[in-house]
Amino acid sequence: MFKRILYSFHRILGTILSILFLMWFLSGFVMMYHTFPKLTERDRNAHAQALNMQDCQQADSIIASGLSKPKLNSLELNLHYGHAQITSRSSDSEQQMVCRNGIWDSVRKPTFAQIRQYAGAWNSAPIIRTDTLHDLEQWIPFGKLRADLPIYKFYFGDKLHHQLYVSSATGEALQLTTQDSRFWAWLGPIPHWIYFTKLRQDVSLWKNMVITISGIGCVMCLAGIVIGIRSFLISRRKRGTWATPYRRFAYKWHHLTGFFFGFFVFTFIFSGMMSLADVPTSIVKIHNPKLQEQANSEASITGIEFKADYKQLLADYPKQVTQIKWMSVGKTPVLQAVVSGSTLMFDASRNILKPLHMSPAMIKELVQTGTNSCQIDTLCNYDNYYGSPGKQLPLPVYKVSVKDGDQSVYYVEPATGKLIYYNSNAKVAHWSYQILHRFALGVLVQHNTLRLCLLWFALLGGTLVSITGVWLSVRYLQRKLIRKKHNS
Repeated sequence: MFKRILYSFHRILGTILSILFLMWFLSGFVMMYHTFPKLTERDRNAHAQALNMQDCQQADSIIASGLSKPKLNSLELNLHYGHAQITSRSSDSEQQMVCRNGIWDSVRKPTFAQIRQYAGAWNSAPIIRTDTLHDLEQWIPFGKLRADLPIYKFYFGDKLHHQLYVSSATGEALQLTTQDSRFWAWLGPIPHWIYFTKLRQDVSLWKNMVITISGIGCVMCLAGIVIGIRSFLISRRKRGTWATPYRRFAYKWHHLTGFFFGFFVFTFIFSGMMSLADVPTSIVKIHNPKLQEQANSEASITGIEFKADYKQLLADYPKQVTQIKWMSVGKTPVLQAVVSGSTLMFDASRNILKPLHMSPAMIKELVQTGTNSCQIDTLCNYDNYYGSPGKQLPLPVYKVSVKDGDQSVYYVEPATGKLIYYNSNAKVAHWSYQILHRFALGVLVQHNTLRLCLLWFALLGGTLVSITGVWLSVRYLQRKLIRKKHNS
């Protein structure tokens, strides 16, 4: 009885999911080299307008007033369509002001003529067409972008066929694609992540669907692994050999490939599910949730004195500074500047600006370990939690291990104060997705060619299992149809 249920369960679910599995593995090859088009902060910075001394002089009084406000997390100065703009942020609000003809006022929507001029600066080629989008489409499928509708889509007449999306509400660029990025997206991330516009707009529905399908797929894989092992044991008992008992080509090779690669197929589907699912706190408890919140939030700059003059940045980097931000790293006042598209951090605790460099004492102050003892190490190579495939994360970094209930670990970049935090729950989540799905072990991230070779091998195995599964599913459906015709 159990045997019949097990085989039927694997056969029926395999018939339903085999094509989806094959699509996931084939698109996985593409995902190793191409992802969904994304407009990065660096892209925006590269096309921002440079600040000048006049802009700063106009902003002096507003900056001084802003820095004196309570519960302020950051203050930012940049240009918005040719006018000085100041953005003040607290933990629960954001306020923007723009200077027009020496008078500070609220931000207004830019006109279409202004937006078109802004878009034209993104490419040396002419704009050959403009669409006004009143609904989201494939390259902007995220529900949060509804607030930017209508969105202007600009087509450029260059060889790469660039397409730029700009918000009518803010006048900011939202997305930039090329013909190549769109082509590879259709072969890679769109089928792999099931990134179809109508579905992706509803984040909750999309997540639940992917998690449910992946969960059912995991159960199917486990059933297949049990069947595969059982078949070898039966063959050993009856024939005295470990050979596969199946003689038909498709059955034989599905059994063999499933036996050798079935565990990877399971971990691949399971880790894909865990890319969207949380590790239940009932399994891995989070003792102090505030630590994660503190690590992800900006520190308050209320009461912190910025001794250095921010205008020194304009003198040191003439016509290169596009943004200046007042913030703090721990209790250290910091000026963050975007210079020629790159983000630089400066210690503003003294009269003369100097590049930020975190000392061990500043690190302890930043992570706020309290009464818990901690160990600070200098990490010169990637480990299993610090290091991301395809990204050159800065080295060396400080690794702070804290002896608390969550076994907290912090990674802190000395030149920026940027902080990455892991508790026990986050570590399990990292293993469940990044390491199982992308082979993001520290040694493999350090030697990316080896990591890619192992991924190729595993994906090839998963593809073979899926191809034979699809073939068996087709034959199964054919037999059902023939039987139905005979009975009718």
